[in-house]
Formats: sequence, structure tokens, C-alpha cells
Amino acid sequence: ENETSSQVENTSVAFQNILHEMRTPLTLIMSPLEDEYQKEKNKNLSIALKNSRRLYHLTNQLLDIHRASSINYYIKLYPVNIVNFIVRCSELFAPTALKRNVPFLLTINGSKIDLSQPLKNVLVILADKDSLEKIIFNYLSNALKFCNGKTIELAIVEESEKIKISVKDQGDGIKKGDQSEIFNIYRQVSEEDKGKGFGIGLSLVKRLTEKMNGEYG
Repeated sequence: ENETSSQVENTSVAFQNILHEMRTPLTLIMSPLEDEYQKEKNKNLSIALKNSRRLYHLTNQLLDIHRASSINYYIKLYPVNIVNFIVRCSELFAPTALKRNVPFLLTINGSKIDLSQPLKNVLVILADKDSLEKIIFNYLSNALKFCNGKTIELAIVEESEKIKISVKDQGDGIKKGDQSEIFNIYRQVSEEDKGKGFGIGLSLVKRLTEKMNGEYG
């Protein structure tokens, strides 16, 4: 069993090394494409740049998930004011939602938050900011893909001694029997979903949440 675990770990490390090697040429491809696109707003250049960015994002996600799956991967947890953190995430996401004409709102314990006003609320959790940001933006990205143009809500709720962070949308939803399946890597619940992603993001959410001793769903 130990030998098998070691083989799996070695395979994962080898795969991570390959992904690292892929990122360098991708960066070298993207940089001149961006320069040329700024000079000439060409449709073909736009398509090439968009897809090179998509491939770069995919490479990073695969790298993240293989790191998070390693038995030797540990996340150090620090106190984080989750209110300030979620507000910052909302400020980053709101322009994207606006560009897509998708209504977006942030709520804390059921109350809508005005992002233009400073907040004095303090809710502290133990977490890693980088991992937490990846989790939240994976959920928000999924909501944006499947909300059918309807409202997306990022919510914080105090539940007993726990803090629940959720992303809600008004899309078609997922069948109850498929809800646990979507957190498995490369798992997509319908043929239509396959054109909208790779089935990696929620698997990364699962692994990062587990590493931070949290719950997902």
C-alpha cells in the first residue's frame, strides 16, 4: 500500500513538473499576442489570445489541484476578517457581472450590502486567503456560466459557531443525485456543460476546503 501511495505521489509530482514546463511557453505566446492585439484589434488575434489565456488558466487549475491532492501539501491557516475579504472579492467580481448584464449582490446574514459604503462588521475565521479566493471565484465563475442572466448572490451567514459562505444563482440548478458528483475531477453532469468548462474547478474547491478543515457542498 505504501509503495502504491509512493507511486501515485511520484506520478503527481511528474505531472506537476510537466505543467510547470507548459506555463513558460504559454506565457511567451501570450505576451506577443497581447502586444499585437493592442496594435491591431484583429479578430483572429483576439481568438488566439482568448484561447491562450484559457489554456493558461487550465494549466494553473490542473497544477493547483495536483498540489492540493498531494499528501505532503499543507495549508497554513491565519485569522482572516471574512467580511473585508468577501467585500474585496465582490468588488473584483461585480464589474464582470455588470459587463454580462447579470445582477449581483452581496448579503451578510440576509441583509444586502452596499459596496460603496465602508463596513464595520468583523467576522474572523482561520483560513488561507489564496485558497479561499480560489474557492470563492470558482463558485462565482460557475454561477456566471449557469445563471441564465439572472441574479447571483454571494452570502455570508453566521450559523452557531460556524460561518457559511455561499453563492446562489437562479439558473436551472443541479439534480440532487448529481450534487455530490460535481466535486469529482472532470465530472460534468450534462453534455451541455462540456462546452462551458473542464470539470476541474469544483474538484479544486473540494480539496482546498478539506485542507482548511472546512465543509463544502
